[in-house]
Amino acid sequence: MIHYALELNAELDVQIALLIATMQDGTREWQEELTDCPDEFVSWRLYPGGHCAGGLIMHMASCERGWIDRYLLGQERDNEEDAGSYTLKLDVDNGDWPEPPAKPFSWYLELYARHRARTIQLLVGQDPNQVVAKDPRADHTLSWIVGHLVQHDSYHGGQIVMLQEAWKRLR
Repeated sequence: MIHYALELNAELDVQIALLIATMQDGTREWQEELTDCPDEFVSWRLYPGGHCAGGLIMHMASCERGWIDRYLLGQERDNEEDAGSYTLKLDVDNGDWPEPPAKPFSWYLELYARHRARTIQLLVGQDPNQVVAKDPRADHTLSWIVGHLVQHDSYHGGQIVMLQEAWKRLR
């Protein structure tokens, strides 16, 4: 029998630990749905310029890194790394997704795992209630930023699973 439980990282504040455990479990779930993904699936799209699995994973990794870098560390995103350089060409608001790098599907999953490990390490010792982002309309706490990352992971992870289902039926 399989036993599912959220594993809280003892190095993190309990509120952050619960959010990260939820995100990790959501990531596990959508990644387990991606069975038999050949490398050609990375750039397959329903329509020209639309979403593709590789582009979505690059976007997800870049946002996770960018939000943590900008809001927690007060630094701009590193656009020299692969996900950051892809994001510079991406126009999410107008639905223009550039061609992702021609890499194996496993490379994308490993990239995402590296970004997630970095995020978790940077959250060690952080106060979830600290205000990390201010704009004229609102203050954002670290827990809100991490909660938004949970939503972002689930939203786009689900898109990748749906793309795979369409790919299986339409290719």
